[in-house]
Amino acid sequence: MATDQRALERFFQGVADQTPTPAWSHLHLVHWPGDCSPLVPLTAAGFQGTTLTVARASIVRVARERFPQLGVIPTDHPTAGQPADHVLMELPQGRTATRLTVTAALGQLSPTGALWLFGRRDGGILWAAKRFTGATTVLSRGHLRLLRLPRDSLFQERPGDPPPPAIPADGFLPLDVAGLTLATRPGLFSWDSPDPASLLLLAALEDTPPVPRLLDWGCGSGLLGVALARRWPGCRVTMTDDQFSAVACARQSAAWNGVDKRCQIWAEAGIGETLSKHTFDAIVTNPPFHRGVATDRHTTPTFLRAAAQRLAPGGSLWVVGNRFLDYGTRLAQVLTRVRQVADDGRFTVWQGHRQA
Repeated sequence: MATDQRALERFFQGVADQTPTPAWSHLHLVHWPGDCSPLVPLTAAGFQGTTLTVARASIVRVARERFPQLGVIPTDHPTAGQPADHVLMELPQGRTATRLTVTAALGQLSPTGALWLFGRRDGGILWAAKRFTGATTVLSRGHLRLLRLPRDSLFQERPGDPPPPAIPADGFLPLDVAGLTLATRPGLFSWDSPDPASLLLLAALEDTPPVPRLLDWGCGSGLLGVALARRWPGCRVTMTDDQFSAVACARQSAAWNGVDKRCQIWAEAGIGETLSKHTFDAIVTNPPFHRGVATDRHTTPTFLRAAAQRLAPGGSLWVVGNRFLDYGTRLAQVLTRVRQVADDGRFTVWQGHRQA
């Protein structure tokens, strides 16, 4: 979710006023603000016995610290596969993910239950209101909307709609990229096509000597970490991501490409408790610039400062991003010998070193 803090609090106070709050069995969060403060008006309105299902490690940590009365389950499924009554659910990222996830949630509702879907106008909530039968707008404040979908709501196909992907039993879609087969899922960044920024960074690393210990931060489905593990047979690779779905996909990608025995992969936001215990000879990252549809300018600078301390002496950090983000200036504040390595007109690759 994304908008200013006061607007979020006003919106969720309206949600509590307009919906059967005590009857909710589940609340599902995908890109929720890191401090989870909008839960305050919801818990005050009777949101006590609800199961909180969350898609990010950062949300789990804050929710467990600030709202211990809620049961928290790390999962991408809105009800964790459990039977449900009234479900309050954040709009997923992308139309395909919305279609699949909303349908999964509806399938778990009791005969008297309903699905309450919230999201931003520019995030796809207006599209969802038109595509699911019986959807009604319950609340509209600023950029935010709340929809009510009855249990029997169905997705309405339109001419020209791409068919939804057939998700295999293991839950992973294969994507062929740079000689690899990656595991992906709708809702992940660049889930259905290779990401050009990551490919630019991978090409820039082509002639780099192998390193013993590598970190791929914000790994997504594992393109950078898996490709470099294949390229450097002696390298031990760590991959981390805030999204649980990304971690699951990266693990499967490592297994599919035969490098899983040299890869350790876990969910963590930024440089957290686990990463802070490790050092690396190189760190590579295509850092998140958005959280859902919202621009996120805070996460990467914070990460770059912390990551510089996780480099071994003489180690290097490689980062790629849109040209206007100017990561070179950020790197120069914490590392030495910072240089621009590649630029394709849209994205720029920068490298910096920790002093030996």
